[in-house]
Amino acid sequence: MLVKIQREVFDRMDNGVLISACFKPLIQTYKEVSSRGGDLADFYRKMTSGQQALFIFRTYYSHVIESVQEFYWWSALFLAQEARWAALNEKMRELGDLEFVSFLQDVEGMLRTRNHPILLIDLPGVSRDDLDSDTELRVFFQSAYERLTPVTVGTIELLTSSISIHQTSS
Repeated sequence: MLVKIQREVFDRMDNGVLISACFKPLIQTYKEVSSRGGDLADFYRKMTSGQQALFIFRTYYSHVIESVQEFYWWSALFLAQEARWAALNEKMRELGDLEFVSFLQDVEGMLRTRNHPILLIDLPGVSRDDLDSDTELRVFFQSAYERLTPVTVGTIELLTSSISIHQTSS
């Protein structure tokens, strides 16, 4: 699942393009394994630590950045999947992104005050509309959503640094 990029192209890529280029083969393989009913945990274990960090961050981020409602719903989903939430936190710690880890702890704390994590089987009971009926939850997630981009700028920089350090010449 290594990405081959010519040195000249690699050197000109901005952070977002580089992250996308490295993520694309991971998500394609994930979808192939998933569609065949394959072992997704085994797929994840076979990645390098850096690929795991990129994969778990990007699968979370690409959904939560869409809106406050998506941020709430996908955070609840990840928390309901204990292994995913733990992996997201673990990989961000390994990356040295303590700001994002602290941010995730804030999100987890709010969700737990609302009786999350729920069981994955009960996830259909969680609705993006929950924010309309719970003022405190809405205010928290609106505020946290405003922090999301500034916090993840650092995450993306750490990921691209890691990619640059571990890239090989071609």
